[in-house]
Amino acid sequence: MAPASIFINKVPCRLKDIQMLFMGTGVGRTSYSIMAQGHITQILSSKPEDRRMILKRPRASPNTRAKERNRFANWNIPTETSFRIADLVREVKRQIGSLQRQAGKARRYKQLSQELQHLDTQLARHQFDVLQSEIADRQAAAETLPR
Repeated sequence: MAPASIFINKVPCRLKDIQMLFMGTGVGRTSYSIMAQGHITQILSSKPEDRRMILKRPRASPNTRAKERNRFANWNIPTETSFRIADLVREVKRQIGSLQRQAGKARRYKQLSQELQHLDTQLARHQFDVLQSEIADRQAAAETLPR
């Protein structure tokens, strides 16, 4: 048996289309302007506190329609898109591993570079001291020479 067709202004539509039409107006399934028969009986036979809770229920906000549209949009992600997302996640994880290795190598290079600079400085200082000593020895030897 085929489902009954629903029309708005002689155009076939879905239940979701009708719900979207009423969202934001304050008229809908949960509002008290359209109410099922069971709800009327429930209100009449309920305690005053329960009745207040039903009647004080907030009306739909103007952006309900947009929120509902986004909720439905998130449900309908095509499988091809979800496979692509998983592929992108895998690729980014692979890149993270590569970048972590590169960062480790960069830290090691920086450490070795600093150590090399320190050793170069020490060598230069040692060579300077040796040359200073040699200059002092030659000046002393030159002063002992006759004129």
